[in-house]
Amino acid sequence: MSDGSLPGRVIVGVGCSLGAYQALRYAVVEARRRHTDLLAVRAYRSTGYGQSPLPADCVAGAARDVVEVAFAEALGGVPPDLPLKIVVRDGHPARTLVATADRESDLIVIGGCGTRRLTRPRSTAIARFCAREAGCPVIIIPPNALARAARAERLARDAAGDAQDFLLRQMPPGTQLG
Repeated sequence: MSDGSLPGRVIVGVGCSLGAYQALRYAVVEARRRHTDLLAVRAYRSTGYGQSPLPADCVAGAARDVVEVAFAEALGGVPPDLPLKIVVRDGHPARTLVATADRESDLIVIGGCGTRRLTRPRSTAIARFCAREAGCPVIIIPPNALARAARAERLARDAAGDAQDFLLRQMPPGTQLG
């Protein structure tokens, strides 16, 4: 751990889930409140599942694209009023977050997992590792009610049903679907 007198930064783990988007929004608010830098961290694994057929710079570029898409989808874009550094590293997500947060005054913000998806053990393990190993505070943002309540398939099915009900209400009486 380096000198605690260095200014703290807000370090957010960037993912593609609703919980990760919630954490990104929280981290932006917290960085503004603290008047500090925001580090958006995305880890990727170039090895571990066999040798990747893609060049390392291609994989890193795709990881950087994920960060930019996350900002666009969660916030409408990168906040222009906030000092932002995008950190893309080859490695395990939890270890990368803890290694990036090398100051006692840093703050790690990550999204919690609230759905029973296949990714739950991974998200839970990342949160536990960061809380146990980080030398700075860690905030785990719970997913919003939408993310906790439903899976993607159920959301799609409910949206399709709602759209069909709406269209049926708009049809003139006596009209039949073909």
